Amino acid sequence: MPRLHPASANIGHDDLSRFQFFLAVRGQVFGPVGQGVETAYKNRVLPKFRSEHGRDPKDATEVRHALEQDEIHQIWSWLRRDSQDLLWLYAGEAVDRQYDSIAETCADIDPAPRGSLTLREGLKPPRYLTEIDTHRMPGNFTTEVRPNDLRAGAVYDLGSAVYQMGLGRKNGQFLNDGRGHTVAAYVMTNFPGFRPKRILDMGCSVGQSTLPYCDYFPDAELTAIDVGAPLLRYAHARAELLGKKVNFVQDDAEHSNFPDASFDLIVSHILFHETSRTAVANIMRETKRLLAPGGVFVHCENPVRIEHLDAYGIAWNGWEQYNNSEPYLLGCAKTDFIGMARELGFENPWAGFIKIVGDARKEKAVEHPPPKGYGYCWYLISGCQG
Repeated sequence: MPRLHPASANIGHDDLSRFQFFLAVRGQVFGPVGQGVETAYKNRVLPKFRSEHGRDPKDATEVRHALEQDEIHQIWSWLRRDSQDLLWLYAGEAVDRQYDSIAETCADIDPAPRGSLTLREGLKPPRYLTEIDTHRMPGNFTTEVRPNDLRAGAVYDLGSAVYQMGLGRKNGQFLNDGRGHTVAAYVMTNFPGFRPKRILDMGCSVGQSTLPYCDYFPDAELTAIDVGAPLLRYAHARAELLGKKVNFVQDDAEHSNFPDASFDLIVSHILFHETSRTAVANIMRETKRLLAPGGVFVHCENPVRIEHLDAYGIAWNGWEQYNNSEPYLLGCAKTDFIGMARELGFENPWAGFIKIVGDARKEKAVEHPPPKGYGYCWYLISGCQG
């Protein structure tokens, strides 16, 4: 297992052992130890709460506070948080050890590239990305410490791909592109005659979910935006080395520089829960402004939805918000996206769970029952421009 793809860090024996250790710990966190937390809640935490208060917890906040007093939950929380930190430590060490080689490989692309890279000098990242390290990745997505820095992109690509390896093969494994395949399958299944000529991926990160659209819509001009220059430098080289044509542009999905009605298909992949509630509304308005008549949008989100979870389920999934630098997760999980789309004037707004797709040419988009957590499906929000 030398590397994930031509642009990525080389994964040596020691790196592989470390990542396997991370996945083993993570398997315990979401397996036996996690099940132990649920058992402890039913057999110990809930009876204790009832004894002290004479009632059941009224909401997920009370469940969370009660759980935090139990030793099994404390062990589980410690393992979950520390395993996340280990992931970024291992990915960061692998990248730092060979950064010069990665940078040289990424710089050594065809002098006549298929796609392009446009960076906006002076673009200020939004506060929701600068005030925390999202996913607890040190430095987040926008930190630069050297000229033409691409470290954040290389670390995120490696770490996030390893993270997805524990969620099943259809999530894209080494390329971590399962969200792109799933959204493309949704478009191809529900709009069979739709042939977009201009596609925009909002908040593309390193382009993992972007690249599948190159194969499914080969005649389309594909543009991908993000605010993080280190991500985009790496994303451009990554796409070129994988033989894909994408125009990467540093821009803000809330207020982009594109003219009205610039795109026929607008997509995003787990962008909303990384942004504030105000930003989500702005991105939806920007989607409306940028979508051409007859166009389609599909925003893909993680499958945690408040309306399908009990108080314990919300507390369990909400752990990410309070302990993993995901402060907007539960706010996103209770957002009425259909209502928002209707207010903006989109036609046929829809939201629901779609089973993960590995290849949109071979699999149709199929609805999935409301899940209890991650790894089985994605939550899609879609609509059309009249």
